[in-house]
Amino acid sequence: MTAAVDPAEPFPVLGDRGPRLAAALSAGRVPPAWIVAGPDEEAGDVLALEIATWLTEPEVTRRDAVRARILAGAHPDVHRVRRDKPTVISVAALSEHLERAHSTPREGARQVFIVTPADALEPEGIARYLKTLEEPPDRTTFLLVTSRPQRLPTAVTSRCQVLVVPPLPAAELAAALVAEGFDEEPARDAAKRAGGSLARARRLLDGGLLDAFDRFVDLALDVQPRTTEAVAMLDAACRACAKAADDVPLFVIVQEVVRLAMVLARDVAAGELTGVAGTWAERGATPDAALAFAEEVDELSGAAAVHVAPSVVVAELSRRLRRAAGTKRTSP
Repeated sequence: MTAAVDPAEPFPVLGDRGPRLAAALSAGRVPPAWIVAGPDEEAGDVLALEIATWLTEPEVTRRDAVRARILAGAHPDVHRVRRDKPTVISVAALSEHLERAHSTPREGARQVFIVTPADALEPEGIARYLKTLEEPPDRTTFLLVTSRPQRLPTAVTSRCQVLVVPPLPAAELAAALVAEGFDEEPARDAAKRAGGSLARARRLLDGGLLDAFDRFVDLALDVQPRTTEAVAMLDAACRACAKAADDVPLFVIVQEVVRLAMVLARDVAAGELTGVAGTWAERGATPDAALAFAEEVDELSGAAAVHVAPSVVVAELSRRLRRAAGTKRTSP
């Protein structure tokens, strides 16, 4: 839940850019659309909800009550568009909201449409959204939340201003995890590999995904690789983590695994050979091979988002790990 915000320090997640954003909103300098890009969807969503509060309620003393209504989904001028299918926001779901875009706000200063994650929009949905922006509605603002802005078409990004939620430093992430009750050592490890995302760090620990991934690497790179066991174990861990994480699709969890592999590769390439990265390097992975592996792994992230079975993604990850380390498969 978003806490009440001190008007003297608005949008703290943006640091010194927060007061500048607040000044622009207060002066009415509001573009028809923003891309809110963060290290994870949750971080972007929190900022988008706070912006929506400011846009709908100019009066500072009333914002706490308005914020609570928005969080409860009870404000008539704030519309949230989310996945209505496992991996996408369908054109039907978006169209239902776009029909309201040219209407007058019912009680607030503006109406706001928050699309999370914007990169999940179907192509036809994007076309309809762009048609709406050809004649931007008065007193209507779109907030496109994404952790992957590079996946949005240029036709969309060229029509939006961009707000970037910076990743949290690893030390700050670790401190937050410890404050939530996680042990210090795994908290530090998760923070290092979470890419600045508190939500991702929680998932790595809550679902046991971090331990499962490290065990997967050990099994996949064994002298006699236990590939089938490794794939089945990590596939099961992904499914258990998705089941435990509310509103997080399975493919997102598989993408978390892909991110872990990219961090592993970067560590090897940078010579930060601790833990599982050290094990991989000892088994033959060179910096050049690790970098090449990292580039290949990015493709798997896309595969995970288009209904490719998690076990297939994990099996391919295992194969590429072995190849990058020069490890040949000698047993199933």
